[in-house]
Amino acid sequence: MLAIEALEREVNNGGYSQFFANSSNEHAVSVLEALRRFGCEHTAAIPQRALAAFPPGLALTTESLDAEMARPNAKRDDDLDACDQACFAAREDIAATLASYLQRHRDDLQLL
Repeated sequence: MLAIEALEREVNNGGYSQFFANSSNEHAVSVLEALRRFGCEHTAAIPQRALAAFPPGLALTTESLDAEMARPNAKRDDDLDACDQACFAAREDIAATLASYLQRHRDDLQLL
């Protein structure tokens, strides 16, 4: 849930560029599995496309994403902007999907 909330917060405030440029990029890989696990398949395809904007073989660590985002790259920025637009157009109600998942699995949850 933390990964999904980080994605939502950053994309809504500054787009995928902000998600990958900030410390939220620690969730770059886990957000895909989290979205799928919670049933947001349509939305999961968007960060998958966003990750494809980076060079093949790039280690998806905070350090490598920070370094990559610091380099000017117009194509990457255009690709991430397209992901922003896809996200805003998707209209998948992630909050409702998460709430439904939590309701169905409430007996399995543990608070830390």
